Amino acid sequence: EFTGEERYREAFINLCNSLVEKQHDNGFWMDYHPNSLEKGRMHPRSNIWYAESLIEGYELTGDRRYLEAAYRTGKAVVDWQKKDGVIYYRNYTEPERMNRSSICGSAVSFAGILWLKLREHGYKEEFEKPIQEAARWVMQNRFAADHPDPNLRGAFLETRRRHKDDRTLIRVRDIATSFGLRFLAIYYQTYYGV
Repeated sequence: EFTGEERYREAFINLCNSLVEKQHDNGFWMDYHPNSLEKGRMHPRSNIWYAESLIEGYELTGDRRYLEAAYRTGKAVVDWQKKDGVIYYRNYTEPERMNRSSICGSAVSFAGILWLKLREHGYKEEFEKPIQEAARWVMQNRFAADHPDPNLRGAFLETRRRHKDDRTLIRVRDIATSFGLRFLAIYYQTYYGV
């Protein structure tokens, strides 16, 4: 779209075709890192990136296979979301193995973006509840604009917990802010026209 060169369009369509072919029945791409088929581990953002690109492929071509593959991912990601709206960083094919030690605010927002885009293409009712839960969670889990630490002021929550030398380290990662801003912009445009 940016260059107008057909070769880029063809490369993108080839990638979309590959994503459709390589998607597992569970809606994810288990053969590709950071997912792990052997460990049953699924990374929250990478799968949503693939699904978002498939929606863009659908918008470019009208090929419903792309939209249907993105829908499978969107539907599967609903299972990652907890009652309070949070999504954790480590997800597994066996939900009871979920690792609750790290909060993935970027995944909450990115899932919301995917669900909003699917809603725009006809899946209105199915994703309404998770969209609203994601929006509520994102709004309630930000640092205040007047937070004493200028590095955290206004940031959206994302944590990674690690253990090292008999200590627990908790890091707040700023990656959630960029996804949170995108999500809220699309959310407010969708529901309020602003």
